[in-house]
Amino acid sequence: MKQLYDTTKKLSGKYSKPERPVKDKEGKPITEIQQQRNRRVDYFDELLNRPAPTNPPDIETAHADLPVDVNPPMKEEIRMAVRQIKNGKAAGPDNIPAEALKTSTSEGKHGIQWTAQNQLDDLDFADDLALLSRTHEQMQMKTANVAAVSASVGLSIHKGKTKVLKFKAENSNPITLDGETLGDVECFTYLGSIIDEQGGSDAEIKARIGKSRVAFLQLKNIWNSKQLSTNIKVRIFNTNVKAILLHGAETWRTTTTTIKKVQVFINCCLRKILNIHWSDTISNSLLWERTNQLPAEEEIRKRRK
Repeated sequence: MKQLYDTTKKLSGKYSKPERPVKDKEGKPITEIQQQRNRRVDYFDELLNRPAPTNPPDIETAHADLPVDVNPPMKEEIRMAVRQIKNGKAAGPDNIPAEALKTSTSEGKHGIQWTAQNQLDDLDFADDLALLSRTHEQMQMKTANVAAVSASVGLSIHKGKTKVLKFKAENSNPITLDGETLGDVECFTYLGSIIDEQGGSDAEIKARIGKSRVAFLQLKNIWNSKQLSTNIKVRIFNTNVKAILLHGAETWRTTTTTIKKVQVFINCCLRKILNIHWSDTISNSLLWERTNQLPAEEEIRKRRK
């Protein structure tokens, strides 16, 4: 895939080897080659040679022949068993349905309600972690717990990269980590998608169209080429432009207005690829047929399945 993108950029006539700037601890770029090498040495020396945790986790070695525990079940084991019960099933001898067992009574919920039966406490992907809570107190407690567990295994949280986004929050007090205040933001990017305090997908779709337009303009030489066939141009459009446009589209909250914006951009690109002048009339169905495209609304719907 990397070779495909490199070849496409060369065909566009604006290929240059991407530079990866190295920054010092204060975030300032380093231009000298030797200083960049020294910075890499210092970075990995700090990253890979951390001291052992003061209180290492006490993990017992498992025995080859594990004994069967016949003691009464613990509360966490009961919670796990209850969570695994499927909803909508007939009640057992106690006549208590699964939905009633899963309803929290004595303990408060610490996440956000996602569906009628499920709630989200966090989103995890590699080293990108997003904590979710309904109250300031819950978020503060979660942040402290994650920091404590991370420290127990020799990991630390980067306070400069950790941000807080609030939505209709009544408590304006900041979230702190080890006595330091974490910065508040109006929006942030998680796994390539924009999440803002207003909710919805308008900001994300606007950004996607902007990034796709830049990618399309960078490949102007390809669209104007007389040597490349229309089929190849459309395939390049699908992989280098449309893939950027519809990244994460399965999570969008779509409306008639947003779908129209996406479709107008796609149609405009396809008309330029086919060299159809703005004054020429062509139906959308014929345009999609000639370029083997699906309507944007249908394509987004397929991604959700």
